[in-house]
Amino acid sequence: MTARYSLGSRSVELELLGYEYEFHDWRPPDDDYGQNWLQVRAKLSDGLDSREVTAGLMLTWEVARLATWLDEVASGNFNQFPYSGIEGYPGFEIEKRPSQTTFMKVSLAWSPEYEEPLVVEFDADPLLLRAFASQLRSELQRFPIQLLRSDGVARREAAMVGRVFGTRADRHLRRWGR
Repeated sequence: MTARYSLGSRSVELELLGYEYEFHDWRPPDDDYGQNWLQVRAKLSDGLDSREVTAGLMLTWEVARLATWLDEVASGNFNQFPYSGIEGYPGFEIEKRPSQTTFMKVSLAWSPEYEEPLVVEFDADPLLLRAFASQLRSELQRFPIQLLRSDGVARREAAMVGRVFGTRADRHLRRWGR
Protein backbone atom coordinates (compact mmCIF):
# COMPACT_ATOMS: atom_id res chain seq x y z
CA MET A 1 0.00 0.00 0.00
CA THR A 2 1.20 3.51 -0.75
CA ALA A 3 0.50 6.43 1.58
CA ARG A 4 -0.71 9.34 -0.55
CA TYR A 5 -1.62 13.00 -0.05
CA SER A 6 -3.20 14.48 -3.15
CA LEU A 7 -4.97 17.71 -4.04
CA GLY A 8 -5.78 18.29 -7.69
CA SER A 9 -2.70 17.59 -9.79
CA ARG A 10 -0.33 17.81 -6.80
CA SER A 11 0.61 14.70 -4.90
CA VAL A 12 3.12 13.14 -2.56
CA GLU A 13 3.44 9.37 -2.15
CA LEU A 14 5.50 7.34 0.29
CA GLU A 15 5.76 3.56 -0.02
CA LEU A 16 7.76 1.55 2.51
CA LEU A 17 9.49 -1.24 0.59
CA GLY A 18 11.45 -3.01 3.31
CA TYR A 19 14.36 -2.75 5.67
CA GLU A 20 17.26 -1.47 3.59
CA TYR A 21 19.65 -4.30 4.49
CA GLU A 22 17.04 -6.88 3.38
CA PHE A 23 16.30 -4.96 0.21
CA HIS A 24 19.96 -5.16 -0.79
CA ASP A 25 20.45 -8.66 0.64
CA TRP A 26 23.10 -7.36 3.03
CA ARG A 27 24.06 -8.93 6.33
CA PRO A 28 21.97 -7.42 9.18
CA PRO A 29 23.73 -4.35 10.57
CA ASP A 30 24.94 -4.46 14.16
CA ASP A 31 23.44 -1.16 15.26
CA ASP A 32 19.91 0.14 15.90
CA TYR A 33 20.06 2.67 13.09
CA GLY A 34 21.16 0.19 10.42
CA GLN A 35 18.58 -2.34 11.57
CA ASN A 36 15.76 0.20 11.24
CA TRP A 37 16.70 2.00 8.02
CA LEU A 38 13.87 1.65 5.51
CA GLN A 39 13.99 1.52 1.75
CA VAL A 40 11.32 4.04 0.68
CA ARG A 41 9.87 4.95 -2.69
CA ALA A 42 8.97 8.65 -2.52
CA LYS A 43 7.19 10.43 -5.34
CA LEU A 44 6.34 14.12 -5.50
CA SER A 45 4.46 15.88 -8.31
CA ASP A 46 3.18 19.40 -8.88
CA GLY A 47 1.29 18.46 -12.05
CA LEU A 48 4.04 19.72 -14.37
CA ASP A 49 7.20 18.32 -12.83
CA SER A 50 7.72 15.24 -10.74
CA ARG A 51 10.50 13.58 -8.81
CA GLU A 52 10.74 9.95 -7.73
CA VAL A 53 13.39 8.61 -5.38
CA THR A 54 13.83 5.03 -4.18
CA ALA A 55 16.46 4.82 -1.47
CA GLY A 56 17.10 4.37 2.23
CA LEU A 57 15.31 7.58 3.18
CA MET A 58 13.77 7.05 6.61
CA LEU A 59 14.11 5.08 9.83
CA THR A 60 11.13 3.12 11.17
CA TRP A 61 10.57 5.60 13.98
CA GLU A 62 10.84 8.56 11.62
CA VAL A 63 7.79 7.29 9.74
CA ALA A 64 5.91 7.21 13.06
CA ARG A 65 7.11 10.74 13.88
CA LEU A 66 5.95 11.99 10.48
CA ALA A 67 2.48 10.49 11.10
CA THR A 68 2.34 12.27 14.46
CA TRP A 69 3.54 15.52 12.86
CA LEU A 70 0.77 15.31 10.25
CA ASP A 71 -1.85 14.71 12.96
CA GLU A 72 -0.57 17.70 14.94
CA VAL A 73 -0.80 19.94 11.89
CA ALA A 74 -4.31 18.59 11.12
CA SER A 75 -5.30 19.51 14.70
CA GLY A 76 -4.24 23.11 14.15
CA ASN A 77 -0.82 22.98 15.82
CA PHE A 78 1.05 25.10 13.31
CA ASN A 79 4.02 25.67 15.60
CA GLN A 80 5.57 22.44 14.37
CA PHE A 81 9.22 22.41 13.38
CA PRO A 82 9.82 21.26 9.80
CA TYR A 83 10.06 17.49 9.48
CA SER A 84 12.53 15.51 7.38
CA GLY A 85 13.96 12.02 7.22
CA ILE A 86 17.46 11.34 8.51
CA GLU A 87 18.90 12.17 5.10
CA GLY A 88 16.98 15.46 4.85
CA TYR A 89 14.38 14.21 2.38
CA PRO A 90 11.51 13.94 2.13
CA GLY A 91 11.04 17.27 3.85
CA PHE A 92 7.74 18.58 5.20
CA GLU A 93 7.03 22.02 6.62
CA ILE A 94 3.95 24.00 7.47
CA GLU A 95 3.44 27.66 6.66
CA LYS A 96 0.61 29.96 7.65
CA ARG A 97 0.25 32.94 5.33
CA PRO A 98 -1.20 36.39 6.11
CA SER A 99 -4.34 35.36 4.24
CA GLN A 100 -4.84 32.75 7.02
CA THR A 101 -4.38 30.01 4.47
CA THR A 102 -2.19 27.17 5.68
CA PHE A 103 0.15 25.40 3.31
CA MET A 104 2.20 22.27 3.64
CA LYS A 105 5.43 22.39 1.63
CA VAL A 106 6.97 19.06 0.64
CA SER A 107 10.46 18.78 -0.84
CA LEU A 108 12.22 15.84 -2.42
CA ALA A 109 15.66 15.36 -3.98
CA TRP A 110 17.81 12.35 -4.75
CA SER A 111 20.82 14.15 -3.36
CA PRO A 112 20.69 17.80 -2.30
CA GLU A 113 24.40 18.05 -3.11
CA TYR A 114 23.79 17.28 -6.77
CA GLU A 115 20.31 18.49 -7.57
CA GLU A 116 17.87 21.18 -6.56
CA PRO A 117 14.94 19.66 -4.67
CA LEU A 118 11.46 19.76 -6.12
CA VAL A 119 9.24 21.72 -3.72
CA VAL A 120 5.45 21.46 -3.93
CA GLU A 121 2.94 23.43 -1.87
CA PHE A 122 -0.38 21.93 -0.81
CA ASP A 123 -3.35 23.39 1.03
CA ALA A 124 -3.15 21.75 4.45
CA ASP A 125 -6.51 19.99 4.49
CA PRO A 126 -7.05 18.43 7.96
CA LEU A 127 -9.02 15.44 6.67
CA LEU A 128 -6.42 14.62 4.03
CA LEU A 129 -3.57 15.11 6.51
CA ARG A 130 -5.18 12.66 8.95
CA ALA A 131 -5.80 10.15 6.15
CA PHE A 132 -2.16 10.42 5.04
CA ALA A 133 -1.01 9.90 8.65
CA SER A 134 -3.27 6.86 8.98
CA GLN A 135 -1.93 5.37 5.74
CA LEU A 136 1.64 5.83 6.98
CA ARG A 137 0.79 4.03 10.23
CA SER A 138 -0.76 1.17 8.26
CA GLU A 139 2.37 0.90 6.14
CA LEU A 140 4.55 0.93 9.26
CA GLN A 141 2.74 -2.07 10.80
CA ARG A 142 4.72 -4.29 8.41
CA PHE A 143 8.05 -2.97 9.70
CA PRO A 144 8.39 -3.13 13.48
CA ILE A 145 11.31 -1.40 15.16
CA GLN A 146 14.17 -3.89 15.38
CA LEU A 147 15.85 -3.99 18.77
CA LEU A 148 19.45 -5.06 19.26
CA ARG A 149 20.16 -3.70 22.73
CA SER A 150 17.72 -3.30 25.58
CA ASP A 151 19.23 0.10 26.37
CA GLY A 152 19.66 1.27 22.76
CA VAL A 153 18.00 4.04 20.80
CA ALA A 154 15.49 1.58 19.26
CA ARG A 155 14.02 0.84 22.73
CA ARG A 156 13.44 4.55 23.40
CA GLU A 157 11.99 5.09 19.94
CA ALA A 158 9.68 2.06 20.29
CA ALA A 159 8.25 3.62 23.45
CA MET A 160 7.47 6.76 21.45
CA VAL A 161 5.92 4.70 18.65
CA GLY A 162 3.78 2.93 21.24
CA ARG A 163 2.46 6.31 22.31
CA VAL A 164 1.77 7.18 18.68
CA PHE A 165 -0.16 3.96 18.12
CA GLY A 166 -1.70 3.91 21.60
CA THR A 167 -0.19 0.48 22.28
CA ARG A 168 2.57 -1.10 24.34
CA ALA A 169 6.06 -0.51 23.00
CA ASP A 170 6.82 -4.25 22.85
CA ARG A 171 4.21 -4.71 20.15
CA HIS A 172 6.32 -2.62 17.78
CA LEU A 173 9.61 -4.42 18.41
CA ARG A 174 11.37 -7.30 16.73
CA ARG A 175 14.15 -8.64 18.91
CA TRP A 176 17.37 -10.12 17.64
CA GLY A 177 19.00 -12.90 19.69
CA ARG A 178 22.20 -11.16 20.67
